[in-house]
Amino acid sequence: MKIILSILLLIGFTGSIAAQALTEQEKAAIDGLMAEYEQPGHPGAAVAIVRGGKTAYTKGYGLANIENNIPFAPETVSDIGSLAKQITAFAVILLAQEGKLALNDDIRKYLPEVPDFGRPIRIVDLIHHTSGFREIYGTWAIAGGRSGDGILQEDALYLAQRSKELNFPPNTRHMYCNTGYMLLADIITRVGGMPFESWMRAHIFQPLGMDHTFIMDERGEVFPGAAASYETSQKNGFRQVFDNSTVQGAGGIYTTIPDLVKWLNNYRDPKIGGQKAVEQMLERGVLNNGDTLSYAFGLDIGHYRGIRMIRHTGSSAGYRAVFTWLPDQDMGIVVKSNFAGFAGTDLSNRMIDLLLAPVLGPVPAATDEEDEGMFTFVDSSPEYLNAYTGKYYCPELETVYEIRMENGGLLAGNWRHRDLKLKFLGEDYWEDTAGPLGEIRFERDEKGRVTGMRVTGGGVVDLWMERR
Repeated sequence: MKIILSILLLIGFTGSIAAQALTEQEKAAIDGLMAEYEQPGHPGAAVAIVRGGKTAYTKGYGLANIENNIPFAPETVSDIGSLAKQITAFAVILLAQEGKLALNDDIRKYLPEVPDFGRPIRIVDLIHHTSGFREIYGTWAIAGGRSGDGILQEDALYLAQRSKELNFPPNTRHMYCNTGYMLLADIITRVGGMPFESWMRAHIFQPLGMDHTFIMDERGEVFPGAAASYETSQKNGFRQVFDNSTVQGAGGIYTTIPDLVKWLNNYRDPKIGGQKAVEQMLERGVLNNGDTLSYAFGLDIGHYRGIRMIRHTGSSAGYRAVFTWLPDQDMGIVVKSNFAGFAGTDLSNRMIDLLLAPVLGPVPAATDEEDEGMFTFVDSSPEYLNAYTGKYYCPELETVYEIRMENGGLLAGNWRHRDLKLKFLGEDYWEDTAGPLGEIRFERDEKGRVTGMRVTGGGVVDLWMERR
């Protein structure tokens, strides 16, 4: 009890601990919010409301497996996507407490394969998404990856090894980056002296009693009681979406609602790591220019209607999850689903509205985005467009894009992405609106000839492609 009180004082607890059980009216209201997922033949979801460290209400809705009509229960195992990041960050803190690494260490101390970019990339830069590394999913797409293709754990280190440039100098910007958390898993493996899953199980999952939590370190690995994942389909209503990756550190954790509640409760009454680890988890990043980020150790720190809120969302294939901790109200909300259309963030907010109405501030006013109605006209003459046509080679990703003229415009494509229509934005400035390239800026030499292009999108900044 003394530990709990000290933590609550530390984080500025001002309210009384909420009653543990929900009223029948509150339960019915939660069920009403989740009614969409209770329809026959619909992918499912589960929720837990935690008050005072106890599960005040938990329930499953819909189906974990449509084909076999298996219900989605709180005990159903499913992928929680990027909720894994906070658990990975916590693992790094535990290793730092043991003196096996320091948060300000240069990552090349543990990953010497990574090039020297002229300025150290620290472990904490990976944690706060300030490393400057290119996003693994964005680069994978540019290289030719399609939805459903599998990314392997070793792909992140290979990408880092082959990088010629960073998106930006370390700790000068914040840009969400799965690559960095995959590299953290590699560091944990090397420093911990055992495979990532084995270390996490021995030092986090087992001590917390998370006995139904797994890490997919082998493609197609089977977990007992796991849900299939789905997205909408015009043909049959729903279709399966497969997770073919072995991404660790940034994701890849499959777990249940009760196990997530155990993880949540370690923040308020830490069984591992102690109070110091909880403090560290809430420490927000600070850039070199002094700006403080909202991002801490795999957690977003902010406010919702006037109350402090700590949150992270997760998605992988058709799986979705949202973790919400309201420390001043000593309340947590965990929701997860096997449906890509699951509105987890909105549902979590509406549950807060329902359960904490007396202490909430006003609902923020909606802002309308104005359409300026401006148009940019492109010279569609062959002479003008021909200056951009040709083949462009990306040395970092070992892929070639060809740009060609068609019907008074430009199309781009490589061996897997074809006929990407480019939109003119300005002189030497185009955009791939539907494909992986994002914004494209062409560069010219002193004679005005186009020598290459830099593409920016999907967590990738100014990736160079040389015109051949």
